[in-house]
Amino acid sequence: HVDAGEWEIEWRAGVQDEDEGFERAFVLDVGYGITPWWFTELVVEYEGVSGAGGGIEAWEWENIFQLTEAGQYAVDLGWFAKYEAVRASGAPDELVTGPMLQKDFGSTQANLNLLFGREVGAGHSDDATLGYAWQAKWRGNPRFELGLQGFGDFGALDRLGSQHEHRVGPAAFGLLPLGTGRKLKYDLALLVGVGDDAPDRTARLSVEYEFR
Repeated sequence: HVDAGEWEIEWRAGVQDEDEGFERAFVLDVGYGITPWWFTELVVEYEGVSGAGGGIEAWEWENIFQLTEAGQYAVDLGWFAKYEAVRASGAPDELVTGPMLQKDFGSTQANLNLLFGREVGAGHSDDATLGYAWQAKWRGNPRFELGLQGFGDFGALDRLGSQHEHRVGPAAFGLLPLGTGRKLKYDLALLVGVGDDAPDRTARLSVEYEFR
């Protein structure tokens, strides 16, 4: 859901257990609700591997388009679109887009994002890929709520299932009001890998400051 006139600053961090060591990533987002239906943000992503240093991996321009009002239909619908400019020399950039779905089942809020990707630029592959992210949150005290999260990748559309990178695990969420239109949101999760291509363990944390 988009809130016109609202700014967001978000910091995300993740660590996952890979064969070559622990891979870590940090992401900083700055975004703004331009209209009641369009939210846009600029993103910088840092990645590194333990013992090998790291650096800025990519710059991104992300957009969320709210297509329905909350509760207007059986499922709330939005659309996600991202352009990722990869900094590595000779590496292709990437376009990612797809629907964002949200529905309440009693006190449970469920979300599903389907993400279609395509490389562009020098050295790009012609494959279109399918990934996903989902979440289930049991609503209660907004300062601390529990749920589940899952992320994954099915690989190229013409060879679905060629890649088996799926992660799932428990998550916690919270919203802390700070007064005068300001609030702090967080979510954290501990995920385990499912499939041969997934890291064994992933820990992730997101902290978001919203203000006007």
